[in-house]
Amino acid sequence: MVGGDGDDLFRYANADEAGDRIDDFGMGSDRIEVSATGFGGGLSAGMDLAATGHFVTRLVGTSTSAAGVGQFIYESDAGRLWWDADGDGGKSTLVLTLQTIPAAGISSTDFVVVA
Repeated sequence: MVGGDGDDLFRYANADEAGDRIDDFGMGSDRIEVSATGFGGGLSAGMDLAATGHFVTRLVGTSTSAAGVGQFIYESDAGRLWWDADGDGGKSTLVLTLQTIPAAGISSTDFVVVA
């Protein structure tokens, strides 16, 4: 996907829409929007993913959350974002891959959680 110039919003209604490559993600200006209803895992609209344990940066795509707590895992060395819906560290779904990996990576502030 290519957002183009300006602020872009890459929307995901559920994990089944995952597997995209984003060619031009702009840190601090572009956002990844996810649906709490579609993803589940204890997400709620407007939540801070990092503060609630729903986001972590790692070198692998497995979660660190407690069982039953969904988590986005940013695999920083490969620019991949994973979703583990139940936090068991087992099967994760590849949501997206960043074509160009930002030096600072992505963080929970690059997300918007909607109902």
